[in-house]
Amino acid sequence: MKGGYEERLVSFIEKIPNDEEFVRSLEWFIGQINRAAMISSLSQTLIKYTAPGIPDLYQGTELWDISLVDPDNRRPVDYQLRKNIFFEMENIDCKRALEEMESGLVKMYVIYHCLKVRRENVEAFDVKGSYEPMSISGAKGENAVAFKRGGKIAAVAPRLLISAGDDWQDTAVELGGGKWMNEFTKQIFEGRAEMKNLLNDFPLALLVKEK
Repeated sequence: MKGGYEERLVSFIEKIPNDEEFVRSLEWFIGQINRAAMISSLSQTLIKYTAPGIPDLYQGTELWDISLVDPDNRRPVDYQLRKNIFFEMENIDCKRALEEMESGLVKMYVIYHCLKVRRENVEAFDVKGSYEPMSISGAKGENAVAFKRGGKIAAVAPRLLISAGDDWQDTAVELGGGKWMNEFTKQIFEGRAEMKNLLNDFPLALLVKEK
């Protein structure tokens, strides 16, 4: 019985590429969600590296990894490619990272800067580092999450992007006192930061409070 099911499943998969109408509809669907899906993945990455706990990076997922779970995700990893990108990372800005979004460079860009901030602000992320949800107001306040670590690091990650659209309208996040630098863009923000400005040059924000 099991063999029969598997045979039918394999047969179904093998026939899919020959169905031109299905392939066209699939390509259209992917085109509709692709960018939003990539930004959602970046949001998850930002949260993973800044939320309480120890971030876990599975081999090869420094870039996009389009695979299922075991054993599909155990395919050989091109470590040389990842090394080449890593050693160039200091010279890559947010504009180039976005221009090469399809390659996955942008994901390593996010990981690189998150780890840099963690290394430079150890006390904000250790067992005594506080976690404080931040207030997001406005028409699309439900389309982002934001929190502080140790009172000096703030992460802002968009979510539900397809329903949110591209216009943040009056949505804003309260940073509190002081000046905050976005690690991804090097821009400075103070007080109430409007999302349309905060996420204009890069779809996420990792802010460090200036001393």
